[in-house]
Amino acid sequence: MDIKQRVLAAAVMAATLGLSGCSNLGWSAKAGCTGSGCSVEGEIHGGAQKLMARGAHDLRLGDTGPTVADLTMADIGDVAIDVSGSSVAVPFSGNITLKLVDSASGFVVASRTFAWSKVGQEIKLSDPSLVNIWIQDNGSGADDMQYALAPFPAAEVSGLNTFATSVTYAGEVQAASTYSWTGSGGGSCSNCQVK
Repeated sequence: MDIKQRVLAAAVMAATLGLSGCSNLGWSAKAGCTGSGCSVEGEIHGGAQKLMARGAHDLRLGDTGPTVADLTMADIGDVAIDVSGSSVAVPFSGNITLKLVDSASGFVVASRTFAWSKVGQEIKLSDPSLVNIWIQDNGSGADDMQYALAPFPAAEVSGLNTFATSVTYAGEVQAASTYSWTGSGGGSCSNCQVK
């Protein structure tokens, strides 16, 4: 891998992980539930192409953040979806689809589904090393990453039901979304709609 490819891979990695101090990166998250279950989807945007246009010397987070060399050491294992504020029972495992996207054209550079596991009250990638390698091997030309959990069944209770999510990097909240509905109880999410 030549230096240009390494720098681009590092920038895509930074975009994917959404290192929060960089003004060109942004996060979004949207939790929702329907009759088919609950899910969260979102995007980490404004990454590699914009960062590369500014030059490698500007790849810093704040005044003392990582350099390009440091970014190659970033670990997607530090990304989690915290569901501790949810009254909805979240399963112990499931799937998440990741898409690396060129935001200018909307072209999906690469897409793949990975497994996740619930550790305590956080959803984490089951094999973050595999995801890191996939990003490095397929991220050239992408500056956004879209993510979507496969919907999981939600059993509602009578009264208020809440599916609350906070997407975090290294323990810091980057985006959050909460979906609530009033349930009649005793069944699956029947009255809820994605907002």
